[in-house]
Amino acid sequence: MQDRRKISRPRTFFGGTIAFNKRCSTISCTVRNMTDAGAKLAFANTGTVPNHFDLIIRARDTDIPPRVIWRNDNEAGVTFDS
Repeated sequence: MQDRRKISRPRTFFGGTIAFNKRCSTISCTVRNMTDAGAKLAFANTGTVPNHFDLIIRARDTDIPPRVIWRNDNEAGVTFDS
């Protein structure tokens, strides 16, 4: 996959949680890289990951509503629109 980002993302290894369905449903993930503009998230399977959700990263005291811009079997790239 060609990297089209304007800013390189430093690697990270944060545990994360995505929350959706009015925060009634959650899925654990690993935040593999992250900037103020977006992140790459790793999952066991991205088939159940919705396009819009809340990303919660307790290690950084972060709660962000990203949007999925790409996905494959085990990873998803998200952008932070706000």
